[in-house]
Amino acid sequence: MLIGVVFVLFALTRLIKLDGFPIFSDEGIYIRWAKVAWKDATWRFISLTDGRQPLQTWATIPFLKLFEHNALLAGRLFAVTAGFISLTGVITLARYLFWRAHCNYCRIFCM
Repeated sequence: MLIGVVFVLFALTRLIKLDGFPIFSDEGIYIRWAKVAWKDATWRFISLTDGRQPLQTWATIPFLKLFEHNALLAGRLFAVTAGFISLTGVITLARYLFWRAHCNYCRIFCM
Protein backbone atom coordinates (compact mmCIF):
# COMPACT_ATOMS: atom_id res chain seq x y z
CA MET A 1 0.00 0.00 0.00
CA LEU A 2 2.79 2.39 0.91
CA ILE A 3 4.56 1.64 -2.36
CA GLY A 4 1.38 2.51 -4.27
CA VAL A 5 1.18 5.84 -2.45
CA VAL A 6 4.80 6.55 -3.35
CA PHE A 7 4.11 5.82 -7.03
CA VAL A 8 0.99 8.01 -7.05
CA LEU A 9 2.86 10.88 -5.38
CA PHE A 10 5.68 10.48 -7.88
CA ALA A 11 3.24 10.64 -10.80
CA LEU A 12 1.35 13.62 -9.39
CA THR A 13 4.45 15.66 -8.66
CA ARG A 14 5.97 14.97 -12.07
CA LEU A 15 3.01 15.12 -14.44
CA ILE A 16 1.11 18.19 -13.24
CA LYS A 17 1.86 21.13 -15.57
CA LEU A 18 4.66 19.16 -17.19
CA ASP A 19 4.81 21.37 -20.27
CA GLY A 20 3.96 24.57 -18.40
CA PHE A 21 7.55 25.36 -17.47
CA PRO A 22 9.94 27.03 -19.90
CA ILE A 23 12.47 24.93 -21.73
CA PHE A 24 15.65 24.33 -19.74
CA SER A 25 19.29 24.23 -20.88
CA ASP A 26 19.90 20.97 -22.74
CA GLU A 27 16.26 19.94 -23.20
CA GLY A 28 15.99 21.71 -26.51
CA ILE A 29 19.16 20.13 -27.80
CA TYR A 30 18.06 16.60 -26.91
CA ILE A 31 14.56 17.12 -28.32
CA ARG A 32 15.96 18.51 -31.56
CA TRP A 33 18.36 15.57 -31.88
CA ALA A 34 15.48 13.16 -31.33
CA LYS A 35 13.42 14.88 -34.03
CA VAL A 36 16.32 14.74 -36.49
CA ALA A 37 17.02 11.07 -35.66
CA TRP A 38 13.33 10.24 -36.05
CA LYS A 39 13.00 11.84 -39.47
CA ASP A 40 16.37 10.77 -40.91
CA ALA A 41 17.76 7.36 -39.94
CA THR A 42 21.29 8.27 -41.03
CA TRP A 43 21.44 10.74 -38.12
CA ARG A 44 20.58 8.25 -35.35
CA PHE A 45 23.97 8.95 -33.75
CA ILE A 46 23.69 12.74 -33.99
CA SER A 47 24.36 13.18 -30.26
CA LEU A 48 27.83 11.70 -30.69
CA THR A 49 28.81 14.81 -32.65
CA ASP A 50 28.62 16.64 -29.31
CA GLY A 51 30.21 13.81 -27.32
CA ARG A 52 26.99 12.64 -25.66
CA GLN A 53 25.49 9.18 -25.46
CA PRO A 54 22.54 8.48 -27.83
CA LEU A 55 20.22 6.63 -25.42
CA GLN A 56 18.14 9.67 -24.53
CA THR A 57 17.83 10.63 -28.17
CA TRP A 58 16.68 7.15 -29.14
CA ALA A 59 14.30 6.77 -26.20
CA THR A 60 12.65 10.13 -26.88
CA ILE A 61 11.66 9.13 -30.43
CA PRO A 62 8.66 6.94 -29.38
CA PHE A 63 7.34 9.80 -27.24
CA LEU A 64 7.69 12.16 -30.21
CA LYS A 65 5.60 9.75 -32.25
CA LEU A 66 2.88 9.85 -29.58
CA PHE A 67 2.99 13.63 -29.07
CA GLU A 68 4.04 14.87 -32.48
CA HIS A 69 2.69 18.39 -31.98
CA ASN A 70 4.13 18.90 -28.48
CA ALA A 71 7.81 18.01 -28.58
CA LEU A 72 8.53 19.52 -25.17
CA LEU A 73 5.97 17.25 -23.53
CA ALA A 74 7.40 14.26 -25.37
CA GLY A 75 10.93 15.03 -24.20
CA ARG A 76 9.85 15.52 -20.62
CA LEU A 77 7.76 12.35 -20.59
CA PHE A 78 10.91 10.41 -21.36
CA ALA A 79 12.50 11.95 -18.26
CA VAL A 80 9.44 11.04 -16.16
CA THR A 81 9.55 7.47 -17.47
CA ALA A 82 13.25 7.21 -16.66
CA GLY A 83 12.54 8.53 -13.16
CA PHE A 84 9.76 5.98 -12.70
CA ILE A 85 12.13 3.16 -13.71
CA SER A 86 14.72 4.51 -11.27
CA LEU A 87 12.15 4.71 -8.47
CA THR A 88 11.12 1.12 -9.14
CA GLY A 89 14.75 0.04 -8.98
CA VAL A 90 15.37 1.89 -5.71
CA ILE A 91 12.26 0.40 -4.09
CA THR A 92 13.19 -3.10 -5.27
CA LEU A 93 16.72 -2.72 -3.97
CA ALA A 94 15.51 -1.34 -0.64
CA ARG A 95 13.08 -4.22 -0.20
CA TYR A 96 15.81 -6.72 -1.05
CA LEU A 97 18.30 -5.18 1.38
CA PHE A 98 16.09 -4.14 4.29
CA TRP A 99 12.92 -6.27 4.28
CA ARG A 100 14.31 -9.02 6.48
CA ALA A 101 15.89 -6.50 8.83
CA HIS A 102 12.52 -4.76 9.12
CA CYS A 103 10.81 -8.06 9.92
CA ASN A 104 13.39 -8.82 12.58
CA TYR A 105 12.84 -5.44 14.22
CA CYS A 106 9.08 -6.05 14.23
CA ARG A 107 9.57 -9.42 15.89
CA ILE A 108 11.74 -7.88 18.60
CA PHE A 109 9.29 -5.08 19.38
CA CYS A 110 6.24 -7.37 19.32
CA MET A 111 7.64 -9.62 22.05
